[in-house]
Amino acid sequence: MMKSRSMLFVPASSTKMLQKGLQSDADQVIYDLEDSIAVTHKEEARERLGVFLNENQHDEKKIYIRINERGSAAFEEDLKTISSLSGIHVLLPKANQSDDIECVNEALGKDHNRSIVPIIETAKGMWHVEEISAVRNVEKLAFGSLDYCLDLNIDTSPSGTELLYARSRIVLASKVANLAPPIDGVYQDIYNQVGFAHEAEAGKRLGFQGKLLIHPNQVDQANQCFAPSLSEIDEARSIVEAFKETEKHGKAAVKVNGKMVDYPVVKRAERLLQLFG
Repeated sequence: MMKSRSMLFVPASSTKMLQKGLQSDADQVIYDLEDSIAVTHKEEARERLGVFLNENQHDEKKIYIRINERGSAAFEEDLKTISSLSGIHVLLPKANQSDDIECVNEALGKDHNRSIVPIIETAKGMWHVEEISAVRNVEKLAFGSLDYCLDLNIDTSPSGTELLYARSRIVLASKVANLAPPIDGVYQDIYNQVGFAHEAEAGKRLGFQGKLLIHPNQVDQANQCFAPSLSEIDEARSIVEAFKETEKHGKAAVKVNGKMVDYPVVKRAERLLQLFG
Protein backbone atom coordinates (compact mmCIF):
# COMPACT_ATOMS: atom_id res chain seq x y z
CA MET A 1 0.00 0.00 0.00
CA MET A 2 1.33 3.42 -0.96
CA LYS A 3 1.66 6.01 1.81
CA SER A 4 -0.87 8.83 1.56
CA ARG A 5 -0.06 10.92 4.61
CA SER A 6 -0.28 14.14 2.62
CA MET A 7 -2.30 14.89 -0.51
CA LEU A 8 -1.59 18.47 -1.56
CA PHE A 9 -3.99 20.51 -3.69
CA VAL A 10 -2.20 22.55 -6.35
CA PRO A 11 -4.31 24.91 -8.52
CA ALA A 12 -3.78 24.47 -12.24
CA SER A 13 -3.75 28.24 -12.57
CA SER A 14 -0.09 28.71 -13.51
CA THR A 15 2.81 26.63 -14.79
CA LYS A 16 4.90 27.90 -11.87
CA MET A 17 2.46 26.43 -9.35
CA LEU A 18 2.27 23.15 -11.28
CA GLN A 19 6.06 22.86 -11.15
CA LYS A 20 6.12 23.55 -7.42
CA GLY A 21 3.67 20.69 -6.99
CA LEU A 22 6.12 18.22 -8.52
CA GLN A 23 8.85 19.51 -6.21
CA SER A 24 6.70 19.11 -3.10
CA ASP A 25 7.43 16.53 -0.40
CA ALA A 26 3.76 15.58 -0.32
CA ASP A 27 3.10 11.87 -0.80
CA GLN A 28 0.67 12.76 -3.59
CA VAL A 29 -0.19 15.91 -5.50
CA ILE A 30 -3.70 16.82 -6.60
CA TYR A 31 -3.76 19.20 -9.54
CA ASP A 32 -7.02 21.06 -9.16
CA LEU A 33 -9.45 21.96 -11.93
CA GLU A 34 -12.41 22.50 -9.62
CA ASP A 35 -12.84 24.96 -6.74
CA SER A 36 -9.55 26.84 -7.14
CA ILE A 37 -10.24 27.71 -10.79
CA ALA A 38 -12.75 30.37 -11.84
CA VAL A 39 -15.49 29.16 -14.17
CA THR A 40 -14.25 31.52 -16.88
CA HIS A 41 -10.71 30.06 -16.72
CA LYS A 42 -11.36 26.32 -16.52
CA GLU A 43 -10.65 25.60 -20.19
CA GLU A 44 -7.38 27.53 -20.03
CA ALA A 45 -6.33 25.71 -16.82
CA ARG A 46 -7.19 22.31 -18.31
CA GLU A 47 -5.11 22.97 -21.43
CA ARG A 48 -2.20 24.26 -19.34
CA LEU A 49 -2.28 21.18 -17.13
CA GLY A 50 -2.41 18.79 -20.07
CA VAL A 51 0.62 20.39 -21.70
CA PHE A 52 2.54 20.46 -18.41
CA LEU A 53 1.97 16.79 -17.60
CA ASN A 54 2.89 15.72 -21.12
CA GLU A 55 6.15 17.66 -20.94
CA ASN A 56 7.26 16.78 -17.38
CA GLN A 57 8.27 13.48 -15.84
CA HIS A 58 6.14 12.50 -12.85
CA ASP A 59 7.08 8.88 -12.23
CA GLU A 60 8.22 9.43 -8.65
CA LYS A 61 4.97 10.93 -7.42
CA LYS A 62 1.46 9.68 -7.83
CA ILE A 63 -0.50 12.45 -9.51
CA TYR A 64 -4.25 13.00 -9.20
CA ILE A 65 -6.44 15.53 -10.95
CA ARG A 66 -9.48 16.87 -9.14
CA ILE A 67 -11.97 17.15 -11.94
CA ASN A 68 -15.21 19.08 -11.83
CA GLU A 69 -18.29 17.34 -10.49
CA ARG A 70 -20.55 15.19 -12.61
CA GLY A 71 -23.23 17.30 -14.27
CA SER A 72 -20.99 20.34 -14.59
CA ALA A 73 -20.06 21.82 -17.97
CA ALA A 74 -16.39 20.87 -17.49
CA PHE A 75 -16.85 17.25 -16.33
CA GLU A 76 -16.55 15.48 -19.68
CA GLU A 77 -13.71 17.67 -20.94
CA ASP A 78 -11.74 17.04 -17.74
CA LEU A 79 -12.09 13.29 -18.25
CA LYS A 80 -10.98 13.57 -21.88
CA THR A 81 -7.82 15.30 -20.69
CA ILE A 82 -7.12 12.53 -18.16
CA SER A 83 -7.69 9.88 -20.85
CA SER A 84 -4.99 11.52 -22.96
CA LEU A 85 -2.42 11.37 -20.16
CA SER A 86 -0.57 8.36 -18.76
CA GLY A 87 -0.19 7.57 -15.07
CA ILE A 88 -2.75 10.12 -13.89
CA HIS A 89 -5.51 9.34 -11.40
CA VAL A 90 -8.87 10.90 -10.53
CA LEU A 91 -10.16 12.77 -7.50
CA LEU A 92 -13.93 12.98 -7.94
CA PRO A 93 -15.69 15.77 -6.01
CA LYS A 94 -19.24 15.50 -4.68
CA ALA A 95 -19.54 11.77 -5.23
CA ASN A 96 -23.21 11.27 -4.39
CA GLN A 97 -23.90 7.73 -5.58
CA SER A 98 -22.24 4.77 -7.27
CA ASP A 99 -23.38 5.95 -10.72
CA ASP A 100 -21.05 8.95 -10.43
CA ILE A 101 -18.03 6.65 -10.25
CA GLU A 102 -19.35 4.31 -12.91
CA CYS A 103 -19.69 7.34 -15.19
CA VAL A 104 -15.98 8.05 -14.69
CA ASN A 105 -15.11 4.41 -15.38
CA GLU A 106 -17.12 4.48 -18.59
CA ALA A 107 -15.48 7.70 -19.77
CA LEU A 108 -11.96 6.39 -19.10
CA GLY A 109 -12.58 3.10 -20.89
CA LYS A 110 -13.57 -0.41 -19.90
CA ASP A 111 -10.06 -1.64 -19.07
CA HIS A 112 -8.50 1.48 -17.60
CA ASN A 113 -6.26 1.01 -14.55
CA ARG A 114 -6.45 4.47 -13.01
CA SER A 115 -7.32 4.95 -9.35
CA ILE A 116 -10.45 6.88 -8.46
CA VAL A 117 -10.76 8.68 -5.12
CA PRO A 118 -14.35 9.85 -4.50
CA ILE A 119 -14.73 12.80 -2.16
CA ILE A 120 -17.59 12.29 0.27
CA GLU A 121 -18.79 15.83 0.90
CA THR A 122 -22.59 15.85 0.76
CA ALA A 123 -25.42 14.34 2.76
CA LYS A 124 -26.34 12.19 -0.22
CA GLY A 125 -22.77 10.99 -0.63
CA MET A 126 -22.57 10.05 3.04
CA TRP A 127 -25.89 8.22 2.78
CA HIS A 128 -24.56 6.14 -0.13
CA VAL A 129 -20.95 5.84 1.03
CA GLU A 130 -21.06 2.05 1.25
CA GLU A 131 -22.17 1.58 -2.37
CA ILE A 132 -19.69 4.23 -3.54
CA SER A 133 -16.88 2.33 -1.81
CA ALA A 134 -17.73 -0.88 -3.66
CA VAL A 135 -17.38 0.45 -7.23
CA ARG A 136 -14.47 -0.89 -9.27
CA ASN A 137 -11.28 1.21 -9.42
CA VAL A 138 -12.12 3.09 -6.22
CA GLU A 139 -8.78 3.14 -4.38
CA LYS A 140 -9.77 5.02 -1.24
CA LEU A 141 -12.19 7.68 -0.04
CA ALA A 142 -11.58 11.28 0.95
CA PHE A 143 -13.67 13.43 3.27
CA GLY A 144 -14.67 16.86 1.96
CA SER A 145 -15.39 18.27 5.39
CA LEU A 146 -15.97 21.90 4.38
CA ASP A 147 -18.60 21.19 1.75
CA TYR A 148 -20.15 18.56 4.01
CA CYS A 149 -20.59 21.16 6.75
CA LEU A 150 -22.06 23.58 4.23
CA ASP A 151 -24.51 20.99 2.94
CA LEU A 152 -25.74 19.99 6.40
CA ASN A 153 -25.51 23.45 8.00
CA ILE A 154 -22.99 22.16 10.55
CA ASP A 155 -21.12 24.72 12.66
CA THR A 156 -17.91 23.09 13.83
CA SER A 157 -15.98 23.60 17.05
CA PRO A 158 -12.27 23.02 17.78
CA SER A 159 -13.15 19.63 19.29
CA GLY A 160 -14.53 18.36 15.99
CA THR A 161 -17.18 16.25 17.70
CA GLU A 162 -19.80 17.47 15.21
CA LEU A 163 -18.06 15.43 12.48
CA LEU A 164 -17.26 12.31 14.51
CA TYR A 165 -20.11 10.30 12.99
CA ALA A 166 -19.23 11.31 9.44
CA ARG A 167 -15.54 10.54 9.83
CA SER A 168 -16.18 7.20 11.51
CA ARG A 169 -18.68 6.15 8.86
CA ILE A 170 -16.16 6.84 6.07
CA VAL A 171 -13.51 4.81 7.88
CA LEU A 172 -15.94 1.93 8.44
CA ALA A 173 -17.18 1.91 4.83
CA SER A 174 -13.59 1.88 3.60
CA LYS A 175 -12.73 -1.15 5.67
CA VAL A 176 -15.87 -3.08 4.72
CA ALA A 177 -15.05 -2.49 1.02
CA ASN A 178 -11.41 -3.51 1.61
CA LEU A 179 -10.12 -0.12 0.49
CA ALA A 180 -7.02 1.67 1.70
CA PRO A 181 -7.74 3.85 4.77
CA PRO A 182 -9.40 7.15 3.84
CA ILE A 183 -7.99 10.68 3.69
CA ASP A 184 -9.30 13.29 6.12
CA GLY A 185 -10.47 16.76 5.06
CA VAL A 186 -8.53 20.02 4.86
CA TYR A 187 -7.60 22.26 7.77
CA GLN A 188 -8.28 25.88 6.84
CA ASP A 189 -6.08 27.82 9.26
CA ILE A 190 -2.83 27.31 7.37
CA TYR A 191 -0.59 28.96 10.00
CA ASN A 192 -2.11 27.25 13.06
CA GLN A 193 0.25 24.34 13.60
CA VAL A 194 -1.21 23.44 16.98
CA GLY A 195 -4.73 23.24 15.59
CA PHE A 196 -3.56 21.26 12.58
CA ALA A 197 -1.74 18.76 14.78
CA HIS A 198 -4.79 18.33 17.01
CA GLU A 199 -7.07 17.60 14.05
CA ALA A 200 -4.55 15.36 12.27
CA GLU A 201 -3.88 13.29 15.37
CA ALA A 202 -7.62 12.92 16.01
CA GLY A 203 -8.09 11.74 12.42
CA LYS A 204 -5.23 9.27 12.75
CA ARG A 205 -6.80 7.79 15.90
CA LEU A 206 -10.11 7.38 14.04
CA GLY A 207 -8.44 5.40 11.26
CA PHE A 208 -7.54 7.94 8.56
CA GLN A 209 -4.14 7.57 6.90
CA GLY A 210 -3.58 11.21 5.93
CA LYS A 211 -5.06 14.61 5.15
CA LEU A 212 -6.00 16.69 2.17
CA LEU A 213 -3.83 19.83 2.27
CA ILE A 214 -4.39 23.31 0.91
CA HIS A 215 -0.94 24.82 1.50
CA PRO A 216 2.65 23.54 1.10
CA ASN A 217 3.54 24.54 4.67
CA GLN A 218 1.20 21.80 5.93
CA VAL A 219 3.05 18.99 4.16
CA ASP A 220 5.87 18.31 6.62
CA GLN A 221 3.54 18.40 9.59
CA ALA A 222 1.09 15.99 7.95
CA ASN A 223 3.91 13.60 7.07
CA GLN A 224 5.08 13.64 10.68
CA CYS A 225 1.62 13.34 12.22
CA PHE A 226 0.64 10.32 10.14
CA ALA A 227 3.98 8.52 10.48
CA PRO A 228 5.09 6.51 13.51
CA SER A 229 7.87 7.74 15.75
CA LEU A 230 11.22 5.96 15.84
CA SER A 231 10.28 4.42 19.18
CA GLU A 232 7.03 3.08 17.69
CA ILE A 233 8.98 1.51 14.81
CA ASP A 234 11.45 -0.05 17.23
CA GLU A 235 8.59 -1.41 19.33
CA ALA A 236 6.94 -2.88 16.23
CA ARG A 237 10.16 -4.68 15.34
CA SER A 238 10.44 -6.03 18.88
CA ILE A 239 6.85 -7.27 18.76
CA VAL A 240 7.30 -9.08 15.44
CA GLU A 241 10.61 -10.66 16.45
CA ALA A 242 9.39 -11.76 19.89
CA PHE A 243 6.18 -13.23 18.50
CA LYS A 244 8.00 -15.20 15.80
CA GLU A 245 10.20 -16.76 18.45
CA THR A 246 7.18 -17.54 20.63
CA GLU A 247 5.32 -19.11 17.70
CA LYS A 248 8.18 -21.56 17.19
CA HIS A 249 7.28 -23.02 20.58
CA GLY A 250 3.61 -23.35 19.75
CA LYS A 251 2.45 -20.29 21.68
CA ALA A 252 0.31 -17.39 20.43
CA ALA A 253 0.94 -14.79 23.10
CA VAL A 254 4.03 -13.10 24.49
CA LYS A 255 4.83 -10.17 26.75
CA VAL A 256 6.76 -7.29 25.13
CA ASN A 257 7.68 -4.20 27.14
CA GLY A 258 5.16 -5.18 29.79
CA LYS A 259 2.27 -5.60 27.33
CA MET A 260 0.63 -8.81 26.19
CA VAL A 261 0.94 -9.38 22.45
CA ASP A 262 -1.24 -11.67 20.33
CA TYR A 263 -2.12 -11.92 16.64
CA PRO A 264 -4.04 -8.62 16.22
CA VAL A 265 -1.18 -6.68 17.80
CA VAL A 266 1.37 -8.49 15.64
CA LYS A 267 -0.59 -7.80 12.45
CA ARG A 268 -0.75 -4.12 13.33
CA ALA A 269 3.02 -4.07 13.92
CA GLU A 270 3.67 -5.86 10.62
CA ARG A 271 1.50 -3.37 8.75
CA LEU A 272 3.38 -0.45 10.30
CA LEU A 273 6.74 -1.94 9.31
CA GLN A 274 5.52 -2.63 5.80
CA LEU A 275 4.84 1.08 5.30
CA PHE A 276 7.51 2.73 7.44
CA GLY A 277 10.04 0.09 8.47
